[in-house]
Amino acid sequence: MRDLDRRPDSRCFCYDSGPGTNQQGHPDGVVRDNSGAVIVNANVTVTNVETSEIRATKTSSLGAYRFDAVTPGQYTLRVGSTGFERFEATGVTVPPSQVISYDPVLKPGRVDQTVVVSADVVLLDRENGSLSTTIPEVSLTKLPIFSLNPLNS
Repeated sequence: MRDLDRRPDSRCFCYDSGPGTNQQGHPDGVVRDNSGAVIVNANVTVTNVETSEIRATKTSSLGAYRFDAVTPGQYTLRVGSTGFERFEATGVTVPPSQVISYDPVLKPGRVDQTVVVSADVVLLDRENGSLSTTIPEVSLTKLPIFSLNPLNS
């Protein structure tokens, strides 16, 4: 570390990382659907073709993902999310000391895929469409009586 002026109000923190230490790549991007909307919490993986090393992350609330300190080389990028077809891009090159952006677009699930939605709450009673309740006598006596005669108030 270089000798710096270390006054209490000094906010500069500089250091010499040495030669050749910043050789890692940084793949990032934004995952969207075919309408352009971002996909939150999608699973994103990069797999090094040469070493089979796998790195995984999830997209943020903005649909963004980023991998830091990735060894340069050829990668396969895979993205998956519920309700969408799985996305795969092969031959993605991660160069040294650079950020490479790759924005996958996911298509909605195919027709032969099944999306199951279930709920236990009954929203409508299909057997009997009537609504009923009992009004207690106390509530009836407290109801105001409106008439057209101004003398009956």
